[in-house]
Amino acid sequence: MLHKLTDNIYLIMQDDEKLITVKEAAQLLKVNHVTLKRWERVGKISVTRDPITNCRYYSFDDLMKIKEELIDEPTSAPID
Repeated sequence: MLHKLTDNIYLIMQDDEKLITVKEAAQLLKVNHVTLKRWERVGKISVTRDPITNCRYYSFDDLMKIKEELIDEPTSAPID
């Protein structure tokens, strides 16, 4: 079942879990899709794969936690 989150982002509901595509996750977090795959490799984010198409889907709740972490991180070191 699909639920529209924004004009470009839709949530897929599966077993009471909200899932989002790689492209939409990258847009939501304002990162490159390669960054998402790297985070997946190091265990920062988990992935759900479609058993037929093997497409990646990320948990919307996990993405929102990461978004909060990104907001809390300084973007650069202070200049003295």
